[in-house]
Amino acid sequence: MRSHPMKASSCAKFLALGIAGATACSQGLTDSASRHSRVVLDVRSIVGGDFLTVVDTAHLTIFSGGDEVTLTQLLGPGDDETTFDVTVNAGTVRFSVDIISNNGTPVYRGETSATIDADGFAVSIIPQPINPVMMVLPRRPTFDTTTVQFGNSLLRQYTATLRVRNPGLATLTWRVDSLVALPQGASISCSAPSEDASCLESLPWAAAKDETIFVTFSLPFTPGTPPPQLPTQGIRFVSNVGSFTIPTVP
Repeated sequence: MRSHPMKASSCAKFLALGIAGATACSQGLTDSASRHSRVVLDVRSIVGGDFLTVVDTAHLTIFSGGDEVTLTQLLGPGDDETTFDVTVNAGTVRFSVDIISNNGTPVYRGETSATIDADGFAVSIIPQPINPVMMVLPRRPTFDTTTVQFGNSLLRQYTATLRVRNPGLATLTWRVDSLVALPQGASISCSAPSEDASCLESLPWAAAKDETIFVTFSLPFTPGTPPPQLPTQGIRFVSNVGSFTIPTVP
């Protein structure tokens, strides 16, 4: 979604980590003072691989010739990039990028100034983290299955190995639970070996921390009957900077 109508040009630009550039456009100007380009936010370079993250919305603010315009784009969970069509006044232009999480917390910010004198201009912005950021790898985990004796019953256990990463500048607080109610007798557990603690309760995750956790769904069944399959669930990660769900399909 854009907060201001912009005129598209025939070429695409890329800005490093935030925005970058390609070749110049041959399209003519609307008037002698306007310059046009297409600015592409490289989401993949922010998210960094096969992660889910709280990154949700990008705001590109342009300060040009005494005018200020902010463009907004939603960032889908699988998006590698998102595009802004930009028109500016010739001269010195300041560009500012803010990346917002899905609970409204600013998580990345960056800005730069450039002298714009032609269509198809290229600028480079490197957004930096300004708050905690939550990332979890992978987007779709595989599950190891085991069967254990539990009293007179058996337990079928499905365990996913995940990594929780905080590339931000402050301590992240997070926990996990099941997205939907589990069948009767079933349970979810989560262990964070580096903390020697359960992550069903809120855990502090320091800046730059990147550690493995184990999430296990346990389903009881009676000996002599087929073991139960893990129903379609979801591992919900809830943090102080937003939340998201990883699907649990064994």
